[in-house]
Amino acid sequence: MVSGSFSGVLLDYDSTINRNNIVDLLEAKGISWKSYQQAYPGNCNTATSSGTYYRKHNPFMSFPSITKNATRCAKIVNADQLDTDIANNAVPQYVFFTPDINNDAHNTNVTYASNWLQSWLEPRISKTAFSDNTLFVLTFDESANILSNQVLTVLFGPAVSRSSLTDGNKYNHYSLLKSVEENWNLGDLDENDTNATPFIVKDLATNGISEKIKNVVLLVLENRSFDRMLGWANYTSGINGLTGKEYNLVNPADPTSTKIYAGHHGLLQDPLDPPHGLDDVTRQITGNLTAQSVNRLSSAPMAGFVADFAQSLNISLTNTTTLAQVMNAFDPESIPVFYSLAKNYLLMDNYFSSFPGSTMPNRLFVHSATSHGEINTDGTHYIAGYPQNTIYNNLADSGISWANYFEEIPSLIVFDELRTSLSNYKQWNTFKSDAKAGTLPSVSFLDPAYFSILNCVEEDDAHPPSDVAETERLLKTVYETLRASPQWNQTLLIVTFDEHGGYFDHVPTPTSAPNPDGITVSDFNFDRLGVRVPMLLISPWVEAGSVLSKPNGPQSDSQFEHSSIPATIKKIFNLPNFLTKRDAWAATFEEAVSLSSPRTDCPTTLPNPPTPVVSTNSTGILDTIVCDALLKILGLD
Repeated sequence: MVSGSFSGVLLDYDSTINRNNIVDLLEAKGISWKSYQQAYPGNCNTATSSGTYYRKHNPFMSFPSITKNATRCAKIVNADQLDTDIANNAVPQYVFFTPDINNDAHNTNVTYASNWLQSWLEPRISKTAFSDNTLFVLTFDESANILSNQVLTVLFGPAVSRSSLTDGNKYNHYSLLKSVEENWNLGDLDENDTNATPFIVKDLATNGISEKIKNVVLLVLENRSFDRMLGWANYTSGINGLTGKEYNLVNPADPTSTKIYAGHHGLLQDPLDPPHGLDDVTRQITGNLTAQSVNRLSSAPMAGFVADFAQSLNISLTNTTTLAQVMNAFDPESIPVFYSLAKNYLLMDNYFSSFPGSTMPNRLFVHSATSHGEINTDGTHYIAGYPQNTIYNNLADSGISWANYFEEIPSLIVFDELRTSLSNYKQWNTFKSDAKAGTLPSVSFLDPAYFSILNCVEEDDAHPPSDVAETERLLKTVYETLRASPQWNQTLLIVTFDEHGGYFDHVPTPTSAPNPDGITVSDFNFDRLGVRVPMLLISPWVEAGSVLSKPNGPQSDSQFEHSSIPATIKKIFNLPNFLTKRDAWAATFEEAVSLSSPRTDCPTTLPNPPTPVVSTNSTGILDTIVCDALLKILGLD
């Protein structure tokens, strides 16, 4: 609880432990501390007991680095000193309080201890010098049952929000230590605290976003890198885009081989679907086509997109026209809807997919801050389901509404914990009617059409080789539907892509990230991110044409990635718990909602989308009848 290890101590004997402890971390950061002990005789007394005081319940007495240091000894005091410190507004930042052998229920019972706790706590917790900005943790040292050793732990105080949440995370005494370390950025003791799960309490956003944003709408498209979509964006300075000097060698091992430069001739409908599995992405970002570990990498030169494209699809290295597909980006004029949204709202140019691979793992991260060990996009796994908790479970547990609106299929149904929430799945025409009526839920997830059906429904998720003109049409519909809604002034529309789809991006992929839940698969530890993808934040509360690039914590190495979405939703709606270690680490983007009042200059309509490459309008009476019926069934009429 104070050192991150039991140091080989297995019995209730007095012990001498020579190792670092929480006091070392606190003092290194200038954090004040005291240990208040009932019936303590004082003067760093190391006797086994004195009346109802027992040394074994005062862990600080086991460390010579404390007991032989007069300054530190002076901070271990009789519990009566607490009332004096409260009266003098001198309560330290870190307080370790131990009742005596009777009041802690050791020599009595829980009823006795509860009565004492009520009589002791109630008159003190009302005093601001004791309770302001304070997290109280009430726990027991052990259960007296060596098999389970599960103990009651209660967190209370202003840092904790009221919730009916059932938290699926497993905690232990190391979690308490870890929580203290993270609260003050103390670092850790390199013991069992290092990988412990901290207690996560109320995480209020500091810029008032909770008062501005009441509705979040999330649309995740498919398989385009940042450079592919916005590499040539030039409506403002400071965008980390393309210069025309970026290239890949057709053979990274041969510096004299042909260079394929990043261009601006991207087609709305590419002929091929570039590879984007874990092994492919590892080759793309390293430029190393030989067998190698997919585990943590030391660098990401982004040098192998062309070579992997050629190798995986058996394309000749002399066929430079075909190879250029993965290096070509869109000319902004060819995607007027997407480009208009970027110009009129906020673009994030340092946002990464969570997993260096394909669709499904990344979409799982969007909703749950983990893929629960999934490294592939395998339809059979969808049927089996994924067991992890999601941001939608946390929303529901706090009484906050959500819905999954879909064109063809509701993708959130892949989560076991969401399969009983059938009333939350709504057809596409319901999205339009709810927006018009101003009855959209607090969080809406939109599923585009992931595949074409006859000549009736066109895939519009942007996944190659589908036509991006259809995606442009979808974006225009979604935006204009929300813009006309009475909820517009309290809405944040998030538009991103699940992963890069094998297309080139010049920004090196971060090679270090925390494993979200301890699960590893083969030789992959889920400890690095995927390739950069576009991210748009659309709201009357964001500055037009602005760019958000630099993460602002919570850790020094935090990044913007898909887990930033549930982490930010957590802040907007003041949810009490993170989902995994990944969203606890991911940077949040509430700072983008920076204006003091909603804009009145937001466009009501967007430019018309480009004409689809191939017309798919139904022809003939029978086709029309079939399509009309299908669209009605799907709620797309």
